[in-house]
Amino acid sequence: MMDLEQAIQQALEDFHGRLIEKLDRVIETQEKIMAAQDDIDAAVAQLAATQATESQAVTTLASDVTAIQAILAGEPAAVDTSALNAAVAAQAASDSALVSGVAAVTAIASPAAGTPPVAPAKVGNPF
Repeated sequence: MMDLEQAIQQALEDFHGRLIEKLDRVIETQEKIMAAQDDIDAAVAQLAATQATESQAVTTLASDVTAIQAILAGEPAAVDTSALNAAVAAQAASDSALVSGVAAVTAIASPAAGTPPVAPAKVGNPF
């Protein structure tokens, strides 16, 4: 009878040990997911802030171009447009960087055809 009790006790301890291991893996996976979500949330917040800054810059440039056009219409004298040209060039460079960044993110979000998606963790009966 004692051997049966010991065997049952050992089986319970083994089960408990495997259960703890599985729970530890679940917690580890959850922490990774939460860390990735924090990164995504921070990136979205940064994109929103950058978008607002760029929107304000475009609005300001549009107003400045209108003002320059008014000056040119009233005074046919030469106007130094080097600062405007520099702003337009900087905006073009910003667009190029943005398009490249979006393409890189899209490649992650939508893998090319034939690229297998990341396999989810296997779930099954551990016993």
